[in-house]
Amino acid sequence: MRKRLLICLILMVLLPLGVLTWLGVRLARSEIQAVKQRFRELAEERLYDFNSSIMQVLAASKREVDSINGIYGGYPDYFRRLLRNNGRITQYFVMDPEGKLLFPDPKAKNLTSGEREFLQRTAKLREEKVLLNGHAEPENNVPVKQPGNRVFSKFIKQKITVQQEVAADSKSGWHPWFWENGINLIYWRELPNGNILGAELDRVRLTSDIIGKLPDTSPVRASMPNALIRMRDSRDRIVYQWGGFSPAEKAKPQASLPLSFPLSSWRLEYYSGAPEFSSSFGGSIYFTLIVVLGCAGSVLLLLGIYFYRESLRDIREASTRVSFVNRVSHELKTPLTNIRLYAELLENNLAENDTKLQGYLKIITSESQRLSRLINNVLSFSRSRRGRLKITRIPGNIDGAVREIIAKFEPDFTAKGIEIKFTPGADGSVRFDPDALEQILINLFSNAGKYAADGKLLEVNTDRDGNMVMISVSDRGPGIPASERDRVFQPFQRLGNKLNEGVSGTGIGLNIARELARLHGGGLTLEPAKNGAKFLVILKVT
Repeated sequence: MRKRLLICLILMVLLPLGVLTWLGVRLARSEIQAVKQRFRELAEERLYDFNSSIMQVLAASKREVDSINGIYGGYPDYFRRLLRNNGRITQYFVMDPEGKLLFPDPKAKNLTSGEREFLQRTAKLREEKVLLNGHAEPENNVPVKQPGNRVFSKFIKQKITVQQEVAADSKSGWHPWFWENGINLIYWRELPNGNILGAELDRVRLTSDIIGKLPDTSPVRASMPNALIRMRDSRDRIVYQWGGFSPAEKAKPQASLPLSFPLSSWRLEYYSGAPEFSSSFGGSIYFTLIVVLGCAGSVLLLLGIYFYRESLRDIREASTRVSFVNRVSHELKTPLTNIRLYAELLENNLAENDTKLQGYLKIITSESQRLSRLINNVLSFSRSRRGRLKITRIPGNIDGAVREIIAKFEPDFTAKGIEIKFTPGADGSVRFDPDALEQILINLFSNAGKYAADGKLLEVNTDRDGNMVMISVSDRGPGIPASERDRVFQPFQRLGNKLNEGVSGTGIGLNIARELARLHGGGLTLEPAKNGAKFLVILKVT
């Protein structure tokens, strides 16, 4: 019992502590992830601001092309003059609605070197008529983020704005394409006469203008000593970086953001030189968790020790009471046996015509037998609670033992008008515990005499199948409700109805009978019956 109590104490401490640990670790991890996510969002916000600055460079080139309202004079002179005054543009071109290049004219003989190089770079584009397809913003331009992210919201708004502009006016746009080892950009717009005016941006000047919009490296080292921002091109080359932190060669950025279209193949990366931020924060959370769990564990341990000591005291008191009951029961058995012996001697020696004294002696004998059965039940129940209830198998005959037990109950049943019908079916010598079988059947017969006397019939049937013996005991009483069939085998349980009012009993008889049947390798069950109650005893014999 103490081992069981100690196991319960350990479980009472460890289970709640385990649940608290699990919940605490999950909460700590969630908090750390939330802080990391917030840190990443703040880094992406900074990258978004730099992305907006970079887009201003493209917007300036776009405005220059949009400012061309008309073309005066011949194409070559006009656009060559514009190129001399604008270092951002490598080459202007004009194309008719059918895709025919009007300027620079591929058939012209007086082309400049820049115009010939442009024709060479765009030959494939003109063959596939790509420049006539208009705006081609890729679908994956917007980085995938969780809803509620402020950076995500800004990009969504930006994308919706671009899509609305394209839907409202599809007469201008950007076209990126790769040439040699980098990206080239063309901005085009439709002229009032239907022709397309385009401008190819100078890649070197574009990169220089973009870098000019970003912070200087030296002053930023003081303001960003533990951070570094890198801009990478479409070939993953570092175009520019600023900040005072130097990450490891294969370090991963805390945040990464692709630039807006048409430079969506470029990206900005944010490196943090303060991992102590997250690790120290996580360490403080886990330290707090350990302290809380330690306090909770101490409280649970103290409570467990308190309940363990109180339970041990209750167990000792209960053991003392049980021991007292056992001693009293054993002390009662000897005088009770003598009372039964002398009562039976007197009954045999009294004159048969002295019916009055005979009646008194029968009452004495019957009550002493009933008291003996109660004492045996108490002793068996006590041994069962302590795990000391045992059986002793000896050779014998099941049907013969059942007849002897029925014979002991016949006088009492006859007085109550109860007929006993016995149908034997388990003849032959087997090994079993006759005392245990007697106690099982005595409890069943006693219950039938108490609760089912009005039925006037008790049927007892035996059967054998190999080494299994079945004994059924059926009465014609009021029966037992289906909802109470499991409860009747529990100790100290008695049905609360009018049928047992005024009937004495301890409520342990059926529990002892089932325990004895289980020790025989069988069991005791309450079977369904149309009338009354039917108990089935199963014993394994050898």
